[in-house]
Amino acid sequence: RSFGCKPGDVRVTQKRLDSGKDHAHWLVTVVYNRVITQYERVFKRVGWQVGLVLPGYLAQAQWLIRARVKEDQVLLSLNDRGFVAMVVRGGKPILVRDVICNEMEREDEFYRLMIFYRDRMILKNDPLTPNRLLIVGPSAQHQRFQKTLADAVEAPVTVLNAGLLGLRLPARAPFPSFAAAAGLSTFAWA
Repeated sequence: RSFGCKPGDVRVTQKRLDSGKDHAHWLVTVVYNRVITQYERVFKRVGWQVGLVLPGYLAQAQWLIRARVKEDQVLLSLNDRGFVAMVVRGGKPILVRDVICNEMEREDEFYRLMIFYRDRMILKNDPLTPNRLLIVGPSAQHQRFQKTLADAVEAPVTVLNAGLLGLRLPARAPFPSFAAAAGLSTFAWA
């Protein structure tokens, strides 16, 4: 009901997240049956066996999930409708928000979300505040969002690039263009 559609019209998957608190947290993904059926039909037509279909931001987040660093890490995936932000702690997502806003509101909305995260999800006096930010979007905006997150958590933040993620790419390779596909491919790595 909270997704605004009939249960019979969608395919729902859920995964319980280890929240470390008394109440459970869940990661729930919802896709319209008509959309997933189109993907499955195309894959069948080209002779591919349907495997894993993920929203782009979950595939992009694989770069943070695989890192399994102690500090919280933030993914900011910019899109035409606004952005998706995800915080990963110990290799697991603890906060995922799809924010719909215009381009002029992005920084303010991201700041508000990170203040919520800081006030509600970071333990007091915790030295493991987020210091890594992966931005998938135009590189011209990276410095602004780096400063926004640093201001919100009151700590320095490093913007991750392909090299810091362990990829050897030509300097001009457009990592944001294939971050999701490359992240999805990491599911095949042991």
